[in-house]
Amino acid sequence: MSKWICALFMLTVFQSLTWAAPAATSPATRPAAISKPVVKDGVSISVLTDRPMIAAGEQPECAVRFLNTSKDYINLYDVDAFWDWTFEFTNVEKGAAQPGPWRLKMDSIPHRYPLAHKQIKAGESLDVAINLNDPPFTFVYEYAGPMRRTIMPVRHLSPGTYEMRITIGLKNPFGAGYHLWEGPATTEPIEFTIAKADPKAKEVEPSAEEISAYDAAIKHVTEKLQPFGLWMNGMSPDIKLPKNAEAEDVIAAAVNMNSSMKKVYRILRVEPLDQLQKGASAGLVRVGKEVKVVIFFPTGETGWWTRFYDTELVMPAGK
Repeated sequence: MSKWICALFMLTVFQSLTWAAPAATSPATRPAAISKPVVKDGVSISVLTDRPMIAAGEQPECAVRFLNTSKDYINLYDVDAFWDWTFEFTNVEKGAAQPGPWRLKMDSIPHRYPLAHKQIKAGESLDVAINLNDPPFTFVYEYAGPMRRTIMPVRHLSPGTYEMRITIGLKNPFGAGYHLWEGPATTEPIEFTIAKADPKAKEVEPSAEEISAYDAAIKHVTEKLQPFGLWMNGMSPDIKLPKNAEAEDVIAAAVNMNSSMKKVYRILRVEPLDQLQKGASAGLVRVGKEVKVVIFFPTGETGWWTRFYDTELVMPAGK
């Protein structure tokens, strides 16, 4: 009986969270590209983007549009959780060395975000925005195509023209009779082109003055830390990576586990920190608009201790 009352209460809350249909899109504001719609169980799904051309080093941005083609309302349970969907990118350029598909692997953390239940009435639509330049979690692209040798995950796709398909499935915790759309449905492809880097633009290495500024920012934190046994007080995220993991993978996991920080980051400097703990390192990381020092070291065969500290970064004049 209590289970039935709970389901009834959830349905009442669910139906109260309605979403108003957007105004008709004028020709001046139509997306630059939109996929052909796929219809399943009264919902038409298409992918649209204003940025089909992506600069080197940037990530795709798009939106998924759910249009109710039925004669009744439809509930979409936790529809914003796109990290649970499957994204595949296939390089369609002739002669591509590793065409894929490359599959997006989002390092999602359960219950990190509130559930977003939406309702669309007959004829209404809902857009779910997806911006991988400002993601909710860190991520990599994993190779899902045939391969003769292991192809390691990458954090950016190589230049080329890609077809992206998304397989969408939503949860139904209430069972039949609640107007819930589940799917799954796979979208028609939409095309993205990732530009090649300017061959004339050489990667700029930090100058001696910049490296000195990075070192000073790290020292601002590390000189205040106590030897091993005192400075580990407090909680740290449980990062299960092998003790020989790359520094970038450890830092990515640490950024992802910190709920108060952005997930767009850039590693500026990594230095050994053996004077505090054997195998320890200090990384200077720009996270969003903030600059942090992260201390990390292995705690066993498959575990890492990490912690972020505020710091000051004073760049040379003109930088």
